[in-house]
Amino acid sequence: MARMRVLRNPVHPRLLALTGTACLLLAGANAPAQQPAQPPAQQPQPPAAVPSIEELKRQLEAKRLELKRQSEAKRQADAKQAEANQQLEAKQQLEEQQKLEEKQSLEAQQKLEAQQKLEAKQLEAKQRLEAKQKQAKGAAAAGQEPASSPEPSQAPASPTVLAKSAPIPKNISAVKLEPNSAGVADSCPYPAAARNRGETGTVVLLIYVTPDGHATDTNIETSSGSEALDEGAATCVKEYGHFLPKRVGSRAEAGWFRMRFKWSFGE
Repeated sequence: MARMRVLRNPVHPRLLALTGTACLLLAGANAPAQQPAQPPAQQPQPPAAVPSIEELKRQLEAKRLELKRQSEAKRQADAKQAEANQQLEAKQQLEEQQKLEEKQSLEAQQKLEAQQKLEAKQLEAKQRLEAKQKQAKGAAAAGQEPASSPEPSQAPASPTVLAKSAPIPKNISAVKLEPNSAGVADSCPYPAAARNRGETGTVVLLIYVTPDGHATDTNIETSSGSEALDEGAATCVKEYGHFLPKRVGSRAEAGWFRMRFKWSFGE
């Protein structure tokens, strides 16, 4: 009877809840471990399509044609550039040639003009020389003194200026200065007109030297091309010249001599 009483005792609700929880925990501990979820397997990709031999040949031919086209285009561009460079170089050469020809033509013209002026001066000087020689020959034939080159108003160069000049011989010696005398060219002033024009040159004079060594007459054998220089040389030798006269034994005689008279700057 007592056992029946125990069973009839009511179960506490909290104890019942704890008992259920323990059963659940025990069942979970005895259960096998759950495997992790596997991702779904990927589907294999189909293999890429392999081009056929014909397709490969077609692509290769297309690339070859493209390279050939590019090479041809580059060749044409290079040819055009080379042609343009040649045209430019030819143009420059033509311009340089034209400039050179113009320069040479101008120089030739200037030289021709200078030569014509010089020839005109030489011709004029030659005509004056011939006129003086004719005058001297006429005076010598008439036994008169030929006119001298200085102007009529100019004072006589020396006391012996009145001595008559002998005819000009064919063989004439070079004149010689007296010992210890200064050169004539060192004493002569440069003609102002010739200096202003920048004229230079060499005059060959025929000088009539008296026994006392003075020049009383001159003739121009070769002109310098400048009238001012020719006249300046003729006047100078009469005023400043002291020469050795012609000697016949121990006796001094008058005679003709040749003298080169050079006019120049800075010498």
